Amino acid sequence: MNRIIIALFIFLLLIPNYLFGADNLIIDIYKIAGKTELQISEILGNPITTEKTKQGPMCRYKNEIEIVFIKNQADWITVNNMGDALWNQTALTLLGIKPVKPSFSNENTMNWDNFYIPNLREVMLAPKGNGKISYAYIKAFTK
Repeated sequence: MNRIIIALFIFLLLIPNYLFGADNLIIDIYKIAGKTELQISEILGNPITTEKTKQGPMCRYKNEIEIVFIKNQADWITVNNMGDALWNQTALTLLGIKPVKPSFSNENTMNWDNFYIPNLREVMLAPKGNGKISYAYIKAFTK
């Protein structure tokens, strides 16, 4: 009986890594946060469009990723295509972030502040309404 419980426990620990592991990574937020437009272009390719905003240039890249550059660094990052990611904290792994309990959660949002996720000011996931995630919004440095 103990072996069955241990095997089940190990299986349940491995499921999130299988479903949302590095092979399914959409973008590694830690590799782009704080980078310049030139450095981001080396990672994501050239932007599809660029427009001026009050905060700084906003560039749209392939895979429906938008980045606002504040003080010449990638700061506000929106990932508009989260694929079929389920509405739970495990989806953070798709962004290269270790899953942790959100600092706030309701039916409209899951939020993490920098106490829960180091080196990022805020991470927010928004639902589609079908048990999946619509988009992720990350503020690396600026409120």
